[in-house]
Amino acid sequence: MKKAVFLFLLPALAEAAPVISSFNPPTAPTTGNIQVTINGTGLDDNDPPLGNEDPTVTVGGQMATIIGDPSPNQLTFLLPPGQGANVQVKVTLDGEQGSGFFSYQPPSINVGGVSGSSPTQGGGTFTITGSNFGLNGSVTVGTGAASITSWSHGSITAQAPAGQGTNLPVTVIAGGQSSGPTGQFSYQPPTIVGVTAAALPTAGGVPVTLNGTNFGTVATLDFNSVTIPVDSQTQNTLSFTLPPGEGFDIPVEVTVGGQTSPTFDFDYDPPTILGISPATGPSPVATEITLTGSNFGLSPTVIFGASAGVVVSSTHEEIVFTRPPGEVGSLEVVVSAAGQLSDHTHFLSTPLTSPPGYYIDTVNGQIVPAPPGRYAPNPDMTTAFDAPPGHYTPVPGMSQAIPASPGYYVNIIGSPEQFPAPAGTYTDAPGSLTPDPADAGHYTPVDGMRAQIPADPGFYVTNSGSDQQTPAPAGRYATGPMATIANLAEAGTYAPIEGMRDAIPAPAGTYASAAGLTSVLPVPPGFESTDGASLTPLPQIQIVGAEKLTSGDFELTFSTNTTDNYGIFYTEDLVNFTLIQTVPGTGADVQVAVTPPNPAATRRFWVVGPVQVPAN
Repeated sequence: MKKAVFLFLLPALAEAAPVISSFNPPTAPTTGNIQVTINGTGLDDNDPPLGNEDPTVTVGGQMATIIGDPSPNQLTFLLPPGQGANVQVKVTLDGEQGSGFFSYQPPSINVGGVSGSSPTQGGGTFTITGSNFGLNGSVTVGTGAASITSWSHGSITAQAPAGQGTNLPVTVIAGGQSSGPTGQFSYQPPTIVGVTAAALPTAGGVPVTLNGTNFGTVATLDFNSVTIPVDSQTQNTLSFTLPPGEGFDIPVEVTVGGQTSPTFDFDYDPPTILGISPATGPSPVATEITLTGSNFGLSPTVIFGASAGVVVSSTHEEIVFTRPPGEVGSLEVVVSAAGQLSDHTHFLSTPLTSPPGYYIDTVNGQIVPAPPGRYAPNPDMTTAFDAPPGHYTPVPGMSQAIPASPGYYVNIIGSPEQFPAPAGTYTDAPGSLTPDPADAGHYTPVDGMRAQIPADPGFYVTNSGSDQQTPAPAGRYATGPMATIANLAEAGTYAPIEGMRDAIPAPAGTYASAAGLTSVLPVPPGFESTDGASLTPLPQIQIVGAEKLTSGDFELTFSTNTTDNYGIFYTEDLVNFTLIQTVPGTGADVQVAVTPPNPAATRRFWVVGPVQVPAN
């Protein structure tokens, strides 16, 4: 008997697609191999109608291994190595898929994690250490891309691109994630090893090439502490135009990306003398000489024998200098340009002599006489001396200066003549520098006097420096020589004219009552003057009788004594008196007849008194 088998076909039950809501942990290193748990729904079906189908997980297309038994809400898998952010994670269950996005941690460079260097032309190997470098990527140094040699999650080896500078940023990019410019890389500094040039003239202007390493792509050049243009360059050469200069050990430095090379010592070509003109000359003459050659530099000096020449002008090819006079013979001539010496040439210096009174003109190479006002006391002199003050040289060729003669002076240097002392002055010794003024009481009436003249008696000189004497005016006198003033004639004396050397006493019968008079007065009747200066009244004379005679005369009788003479004076106004007659005394009465000068006068007076009679 056959048994019947029944097959029931049931319709499939629709399952919900997996949903990923989160990951734990949310990120992971690029090395992977850690467990990551997916949280969500529909991640597994633990009671399917037709059996138990397992879910699958892919990370960025890589199949991941599921750890343990998944549940509808949680699934754990082993993360494979990878890189990048928002890497797609897919869960597949029963033909249904759910997806989410998981990020690996970005690349990170360790502090000090860049080692190695490179020449500026690139190609130098360096190593980067860090984490999360992923499976592959790129490296930049500054703005240049490095060539990758090896790559792992924690180490990268690369070759540097061409570049220059120090502390350039290094960036690692893996899976679209960047480490940021956290690393630092330095290129090797520049080095100068030599110079290539056909010549290095002090005039400059020629192309010069520096040879070295690590000149980079943009370099600056300092030549003797001055930045000069770079004409062209490669990684190992740098060309420039030589500036004018001179000397040796000129400091040259190349700077590339902030790094400066060690100083290179540069030498210009040393000076060379090709010609000298003139090649001979007299030894005392400061001959102007021209040297021709090359590389004389900016400020050359000339060594001439044992002395230094005086450079008048110079170029890089010619020097004009004045030789120092003195040395005789074949003298070496050498040019020094900032310490670099030329080979020597020679100048023949010949002797030249001169006698006293002459000197050697070092400009024209001639023997010439000392001109007036100058003198040359020694042989072989190269200049003449000025005649000193107090001396003069009147003609050319004098070997000594002449002292100024007495009566003359010289108050300047270099005088060809002496000068007479002006009137009012004098010089009493040879070699005088200035004349002396005549003293008071003296005078010098003409130029060129060697002594002063004392003022004559009757004359005086009040001030110094006078060229004349002055006569004492009337009423004054100057008694002796060298008088400085004229004295007033004293009372009792008088000085009637100019130039009197003494005052005249008032004569008998006269008097001078004041000082400084030029004349005397007669002693009036009734008076006498014993000192010639003052009047003394005389004793009264007794007139015994007075009678008018028929003739018109008057007969006067008066007493006398034997020691006096008596004057009979006539006056009509008692002011003006006229002496009519003198009568010697007898000691008795005297009778005298007198005739009036004016018989027609209506009144008249007769006065009798002692008088002084001048001796004959």
